[in-house]
Amino acid sequence: MKGFFSKKNHESKKEALKSLQIECTTVIREPPSRSVRQLPSEPLNSQKLDCYSQVVAHFESPDLLILTKSEKSGRGDTSLEPNKQPLSLKEKQWLTKDRILRYLRSTQWDPKRAIKRVESTIVWRREFGLFEDDSGTSSTLLKKAMAENETGKMYLLGYDRHRRPLLHIKPGRQNTSSSFAQIQHLMYMIECAEALMPPGVESLTLLIDFRNYNGLAPPLARMPPVSISKQVLHIVQEHYPEYLGRAILCNIPWYCWNFLKIFHPFLDPATRPKLVYEEYFDNYIEQSQLEVMHNGNLDFFYDNKPYLEDLANCVTERRSHMFQNFVNLGSRVGLDEHILKSYESKVDKC
Repeated sequence: MKGFFSKKNHESKKEALKSLQIECTTVIREPPSRSVRQLPSEPLNSQKLDCYSQVVAHFESPDLLILTKSEKSGRGDTSLEPNKQPLSLKEKQWLTKDRILRYLRSTQWDPKRAIKRVESTIVWRREFGLFEDDSGTSSTLLKKAMAENETGKMYLLGYDRHRRPLLHIKPGRQNTSSSFAQIQHLMYMIECAEALMPPGVESLTLLIDFRNYNGLAPPLARMPPVSISKQVLHIVQEHYPEYLGRAILCNIPWYCWNFLKIFHPFLDPATRPKLVYEEYFDNYIEQSQLEVMHNGNLDFFYDNKPYLEDLANCVTERRSHMFQNFVNLGSRVGLDEHILKSYESKVDKC
């Protein structure tokens, strides 16, 4: 652990040549053509296929009803019967083959545990409002993101060499007090990242840059409380299994190292190897997908309203496309994400 948390020298590399810089203000919709494509997963053996079939059969049952609110949220009111509803079409679309397999892997191929976790996630998503509108992306969460992200403290821009979308997080631009709205903001960006994942990609990459930005609150005041961080970690590990491909953290100040030491034991053992400390982003990402400040070629300017509107439009287009494919294929649980995302038209990058 000593070497793991030892601070490394992180000197700036030579800046990218201005002649190679690419002006950009909006979302990058496609990964670079030279990126590494995911290899097809190996066929399931008979035992794993049986586990998968049990989960699909459970969620395809016409008699299935799932709570609309968690039992915890209704605690104390014994006069009301638990409200349950069947799966909506959007929820069936969300239950892809790939997602079910992620839950099965995260529960060591125990179909009963996987079913319980999937149902728990569906209840959580209903409470959170993640199936709220026709695009599958909550308009309420978009409003929260508009209010929270004025300073550009979190945005999706570019793809790594494995075609994973890049979620940039800049704690040094924190401009609001710790609240549930910050969690809603993060969940909105994760949901958008899923829409930006090309066919065959099931995870994202986090780029967390702790550098200080002038004119904002003192650095220590921008760190989230441990309680908020634990809540976010629980949500991500419980409801987004295997979503993290890699997290790269740079410019880490001393007080963040202390925070990371406290927080490290709460991380799932499978997550810990995915964290990279004080390495250059361009070790993992092409310069065409990376900002100038990180030795890339993107001269990116963040303007809150135009950027988030462009992101919302992109997400709506992709969700609508997937839903149409879902309907055309029979509106069944367990459809392949690659097929649902296929036939997307190519769009200019910026």
